Amino acid sequence: MQFICPKHRSQYASATENELINYCFHWMQESEKHYKNREWAKVLPYVGSAYDIANMLMERGGFNRMPPSLMMLSAMYLSNVFHHMDREEDADMVLILAYNRLAKSKLAEQIKTDKALDYAEHLMDEPSHGHILQSQLNMKMLQRSYDSQLLH
Repeated sequence: MQFICPKHRSQYASATENELINYCFHWMQESEKHYKNREWAKVLPYVGSAYDIANMLMERGGFNRMPPSLMMLSAMYLSNVFHHMDREEDADMVLILAYNRLAKSKLAEQIKTDKALDYAEHLMDEPSHGHILQSQLNMKMLQRSYDSQLLH
């Protein structure tokens, strides 16, 4: 699942870590106006691109704690957008891929007190997503909703 085209991906490959981090935050913040208006198709390119950048940062490795945080935030946000677009398989897949990326990161392997594993665990706790996005991005998330069906 990729949102940034190969041409732009190669351009971002030469960007510094700080530039990529700034793009990631900028795109997530720029998406907020469309998110509030429930314009999911307009939100998706912003948040998907932020998710791609977070993946690029994670691929670079290193010991900066910001890329794992961005991986968690962008995955939570993207999963939520997919849910609102009725793309449940994609919503779940984003969380699973991000969880695996975080759990297997160099940072998680080499620093036992690392946040990457905490971030991975937060991904699987969907009720906490709204609080985390509120505290980290200062953005109110429209919570996922599930149909309740009785067995009898």
